[in-house]
Amino acid sequence: MKKLLLCVLVIALCVLLYNLTPHPNPPQRRESQTQPIQKTIPVTIGGATYTVALADTESLRTQGLSGTQSVPHDGMLFVFDVPSRYSFWMKDMRYPIDIIWIDSDKRVIDITENISPDTFPNTVSPHEPAQYVLETKAFWTREHTLDVGDQIAFGK
Repeated sequence: MKKLLLCVLVIALCVLLYNLTPHPNPPQRRESQTQPIQKTIPVTIGGATYTVALADTESLRTQGLSGTQSVPHDGMLFVFDVPSRYSFWMKDMRYPIDIIWIDSDKRVIDITENISPDTFPNTVSPHEPAQYVLETKAFWTREHTLDVGDQIAFGK
């Protein structure tokens, strides 16, 4: 009986010491493992060509720029199958952006400037149906003098 009690005490002590001993953290996932490789597409506006990340699948559109540290390349182009008044929000965003709403003829139909992450959970939508949406860093539209009615060219 004394041997059994001693054995239980030794095991309990070992478990206690193991739980109190610091252990190295498990290996962290590298950024490249958590972020999908982004396809890019050239976008031409007013004679200047920019490189933007392409969000042309449901999962890429859902993820968008959420969780990123900055706008990739010159922006992110969201491509939808049909025009609609799509709503966007600033969930898990860390910086403000401009949203450029583009119709099926690749004409700018609306611009929403300097949307702050603090606006979440509110959403923004265009005044009329858009088939493409371009997200850029805040005030990009002013810096590049982009206006409603401007034509945009890209491969899709």
